[in-house]
Amino acid sequence: YQPEQRTLLKQALDILTPALPKRLPPAEHRYPIWIRYTKKIIVEEGHSLPHLIHIWHFLVRHADLFYSSRAQFVPQMVNSLNRIGMASACPAENRKLAVDLADLVITWDRTRAAAAAAAAHVQ
Repeated sequence: YQPEQRTLLKQALDILTPALPKRLPPAEHRYPIWIRYTKKIIVEEGHSLPHLIHIWHFLVRHADLFYSSRAQFVPQMVNSLNRIGMASACPAENRKLAVDLADLVITWDRTRAAAAAAAAHVQ
């Protein structure tokens, strides 16, 4: 990942990502391979702020695809908020990403609560 190729990489991922659930289903694992690799990159490359920011932007843009695997990502999301958006010299783009991540965690929790309430109401 080179910073000057950021826009091209973003476009390519935005085109390819919606096909991932169809092309790479979970098979015998609980989580599909593309979820596991995304998690692996976060864990292994989490020390590199540009890589981490890129992955979080990707996850925020495709939040619906990651909803079913949210438990794999929420702890790292919360832990990285301080590094991404709370430093005094961080750019506005990073602060916006931190807010987007916090909003995503809240949205996922509201969606989960609404589904649980609907399931309880049906029974």
